[in-house]
Amino acid sequence: MPVSRRYRGPLLLFSLAMVLFHYHSTVHFFWSLVGIKATFPLDPTDGWWALLKGFLPFGAMSLVFFAGTLTKKIARS
Repeated sequence: MPVSRRYRGPLLLFSLAMVLFHYHSTVHFFWSLVGIKATFPLDPTDGWWALLKGFLPFGAMSLVFFAGTLTKKIARS
């Protein structure tokens, strides 16, 4: 089913949020489940990205909230 042009922005925000959620949790789980002994290559251990990675779930949840707010605003108009 094609998505209306009006809903593409919120859909992109929601998709980005899901990518961030899956990067933060699901990918690490599958990496361990497969049994790969090497550390996950996209997992930072030092620097600013390591600090910011802790805020990924909050940032992703904020994107979901804003996507929902935009969808509600679009649906009312």
